[in-house]
Amino acid sequence: MIDLEQQTDCLDGPRLSPLKQTSGRLLLTIAAPGQIHIHPGDRIRFRARVKALQLPRNRGQTLKKTTGELFVSVVGDPSDIAIVETGMPGLGPMFSALRRSLSAFWMQALAPDTASLARALILGESHVLSYAQKERFRRTGTAHLLSVSGLHLGLSVLFAFILLMFALKRIPYLTRRLDVGRIAAALSIPAAIGFTYLSGARVPVVRACVMVISALFARVFGRGKGAMEALTLAGVFLLLIEPRALSTPGFQLSFAAVLGFFAVSSRHRTKWKPDPLDAIAPQSFGQKWARQGFAAVLHLLSATTAATAATTPLLLYHFGYVSVVAVPVNLLAVPLTGFVILPGLLMSSFMSVICPAIATPIAEITGILLNSLDRALGYISTLPCTIDNPGPILSLGLLAVCLAALIYLGGKKQMAAAAMAVGLMLAVLSLWLDSARFQKGRLTIDFLDVGQGDATLITYPNGQHWLVDAGGAWRGQFDAGERIVAPVLRGLDVRQLDVAVVSHPDVDHVGGMPAVIDAFPVTEIWDNGQGEIEGADERYHALLETARSRRIPIRQPPDICGTRKIGSVAVSVLHPCQAGSSYDPGRSPNDNSLVLFIQHGSVSLLLPGDIGRGTEQYLVEQRSIQPVTLLKLAHHGSSTSSGPSFLNAASPRIAIVSAGRFNRHRLPHPTIVQQMRTRGIGLYRTALHGGIRAISNGSTIQIETAADVKLPGINGFDHSL
Repeated sequence: MIDLEQQTDCLDGPRLSPLKQTSGRLLLTIAAPGQIHIHPGDRIRFRARVKALQLPRNRGQTLKKTTGELFVSVVGDPSDIAIVETGMPGLGPMFSALRRSLSAFWMQALAPDTASLARALILGESHVLSYAQKERFRRTGTAHLLSVSGLHLGLSVLFAFILLMFALKRIPYLTRRLDVGRIAAALSIPAAIGFTYLSGARVPVVRACVMVISALFARVFGRGKGAMEALTLAGVFLLLIEPRALSTPGFQLSFAAVLGFFAVSSRHRTKWKPDPLDAIAPQSFGQKWARQGFAAVLHLLSATTAATAATTPLLLYHFGYVSVVAVPVNLLAVPLTGFVILPGLLMSSFMSVICPAIATPIAEITGILLNSLDRALGYISTLPCTIDNPGPILSLGLLAVCLAALIYLGGKKQMAAAAMAVGLMLAVLSLWLDSARFQKGRLTIDFLDVGQGDATLITYPNGQHWLVDAGGAWRGQFDAGERIVAPVLRGLDVRQLDVAVVSHPDVDHVGGMPAVIDAFPVTEIWDNGQGEIEGADERYHALLETARSRRIPIRQPPDICGTRKIGSVAVSVLHPCQAGSSYDPGRSPNDNSLVLFIQHGSVSLLLPGDIGRGTEQYLVEQRSIQPVTLLKLAHHGSSTSSGPSFLNAASPRIAIVSAGRFNRHRLPHPTIVQQMRTRGIGLYRTALHGGIRAISNGSTIQIETAADVKLPGINGFDHSL
């Protein structure tokens, strides 16, 4: 991700148009990154086409609030990139090499999942974490531990300061003549800078580094009591040079947590006062330590509660969820991570450079603790411990509870009790006043916006949920199942999937399914088996491996062919349904797509996967196609599908195209769009409308869209039969 400063309007022609000032953030992908090394702080000039980044828009999905515009670009030839100015000559490449060395050390010293956690905690490489790992930390309210920030930097500098103090106090000459605390603070400044660059010099860490160095300078010059004032001044200075930071989630969350923490600390700053009776009946050494330890635990609990209560409103606003177990889990996870695991990771990382033989045993012991923490969080995350995308009434209730916690910690118990009562009352009222995710007794079809791919959620009147495909991406590490489908399902309050349908093994349909079935209980999977027999993308085989490891039944044609009743809805699998095989070996994966026909009263829908015109004609000749209310156009609206005879047989009133904006195939094809206009078929496109919802009461169907797009004649109408 880079910050844009200047751009040109035109790349065509003999000369470039003049550069002009611009602003925004760009996600730049380099096709051959090994041939050019870009480091944090570098200023670069590149030649490529830049497109506005269209974020997916779905019901149940809370988009992250962003500052400025977002763009995306791909550079195919490294010669089109030039480094105009280096951020920090010499240090950038050195720390990049050190990061690569430490990554290799951790991958060799620990098991893959544990090594990924170590790299995330030390190097900020959270992209190496699996979806399951990220989900464990998110659901338990400990995701902040995986994002290298001020907490990690502060603990690292504190660790360095303690070691320096320990070493300097062993030198009598210094202790007699100088304040070793000042010397340790001065020597800790390079440690702060080094950790900042080691973690990738990300913006939150750079901000924290400025503030920590300010506090260290206050200590160096003998003004230790003014450290808080120094931190405040540094924060103001950062806002003056970067005003946009005030609107970023990281900045807001960091300051909210600090304010909550210091609000509690100011009330508990006095030392533990012994009971007057202790003078009469003195306590033993162990009893005193027990009482002081209990007081420390209470103080930590108060600080954790205050930080959680102060940040919960921001989490709801920016990310749309809150963990109800964050306080007790953080009470154990933060001290364990901050004072045991992180020092162990830092020590083994440091020793891996000077003495690898000592570093490996330290890393293995730390890895055991890190793995234990991961497994404990994994167990807790299986419990109902998060509230995703709460309605407005429940959100107000949660805010009232957070306010009650802060008021209670401030010493006003009666006001806290009143605020808590209001919060609980709002939580109860939300059961009736907040709108339901799905209308009772209705058939709901959600065509999700997953970019260039397919994902359709079917919610039956009896509450069953079926997912037909889960999107994907042909290139890159983006996982539509992890980033889009699973969060949308959670936001819609989907707890389990009764059936997960894989229409065919192409990656834009199956690519996100492994992450989805890893995140939700699944009763059974439908598949035609062609990918396993004839070979398919690795994500398809990952799906099969995950399903079998979890003992999820995989059903195939002809077992799933025919019609079955799901309450008041009839579901039919029309293709491929020849006898003796689960698919037609003479057809391509697209043409062997599972074709589903759904009948709810007089409303009907057809989901044909990616079948082409040949298979469409075959189904028409077999008299399998009948008039439908809604048709999802096959193959994302490609001209190789939706032939005239097929459209004549289906004669839909509404057509849905699931395709990404700016997709390389330029789908839907203009000829298909023109056919829809000529036939008077209402056309909806996920690229324009975002997620599209069709709601059937058995006689009419209503269309709702997630995006605020107003196109004449096709938004929010009813089709009565």
